[in-house]
Amino acid sequence: EHLQATTEEFPLERIRTTKEENIIYESDGIKVSRPGYYLPVWLVEGKNKIRNEYIADKIIRRWQNLSEHHTENIIAAKAGDSYRTFILLRDKRKLAGAGKKGGMAVYEAGGKIVLSYEPEMKKEEDVNERKTFEGASLETIKRLLKDISPEEQSSSLLTETVDFE
Repeated sequence: EHLQATTEEFPLERIRTTKEENIIYESDGIKVSRPGYYLPVWLVEGKNKIRNEYIADKIIRRWQNLSEHHTENIIAAKAGDSYRTFILLRDKRKLAGAGKKGGMAVYEAGGKIVLSYEPEMKKEEDVNERKTFEGASLETIKRLLKDISPEEQSSSLLTETVDFE
């Protein structure tokens, strides 16, 4: 486990939950939603920092308890007086997408492409992250995030079993 910090906004932070069907829980000034994104994500937001942390912790613990392979990336942000915690569901068996050699972490999960490996192209079939990085587009991000997404069944099970109280 490690922590990374940045003042730069991730593309994921621009997401807003507007559809009622994406809202899973709303009470006591806290809203929990599953906005549409290219990787399963839970968003906990509200003005009460302690309550926000409590709910995010419950989601993370439940996710980890569902399988020994589950892990997550977390983006915590504050905008004005509101706290937003993005919990990106991951599977330890799917750490890198096609075109990436190094494990993908919070920067990639949040929508940024990171050049983490400079290839010494010894064979034609070697992964060339430089090529992926230089040719990156929204389609590249979508594909990479799909490659590292956990099984939909796992994230659906989380929705059915989390208790927010």
